Amino acid sequence: MGMFDTVIIKCPYCTIELEWQSKAGPCHLNHYHADNCPESVGRDLDGEVVCCSGCDKKFQFSFEQVVKPVNIVKLIEV
Repeated sequence: MGMFDTVIIKCPYCTIELEWQSKAGPCHLNHYHADNCPESVGRDLDGEVVCCSGCDKKFQFSFEQVVKPVNIVKLIEV
């Protein structure tokens, strides 16, 4: 059994922590949340389903990478 990283997201109904485990990232037993999940881990978990132990609702992990626009200003000699 190898090491893994975990992404934790609270259940929106009962606030119990839901956990998804991945071996795609650094695998140093790191714990991530939705706001700091590395791309490699998020892509690996995309589509994975867990069942909440508090309310028995099922949740699917969905990863979408959002690229923020960057403004580039140049000085051009004319």
